[in-house]
Amino acid sequence: MNPFSIWKRELTQKLARALEPQGIRVAEEFAPAAHQPWARERRVAVGIAGMELPGATRLVKLTLRLDILAPKDDPGGCYETFEALSDELGQGSYGVSRLECGETSYREALDCLCCTARAELTGVLAPPDSPQGWQQLVIRTEEVL
Repeated sequence: MNPFSIWKRELTQKLARALEPQGIRVAEEFAPAAHQPWARERRVAVGIAGMELPGATRLVKLTLRLDILAPKDDPGGCYETFEALSDELGQGSYGVSRLECGETSYREALDCLCCTARAELTGVLAPPDSPQGWQQLVIRTEEVL
């Protein structure tokens, strides 16, 4: 598994621990649980939307895609979930430099309200322990600046 997939999985698990006590389920995008049409709970599906890989430096810029789903009878659910995400991602150690949320719309196939948020982060690729390539992605504001 590449360092980006490992990092995404670890981030998803960390967000799940922080948000699930608030009634928000968090899963990786494309996971069976991420986009199931369960109409009674708020959900976030975490994915990587884009990245700029290092040239001469080891800095990596990532754009996360956070698909937010809420029950159709919960009109403020998507934005309240985005606010909870903002509170968690804004705590410094995530290295978020920008966070934005799109408009909410009804998605018939999932029978729920949906919106997409994007977060921009900067990270450092740790040197490899082997000639196979980079082994670890470290995202922390303190180590980047």
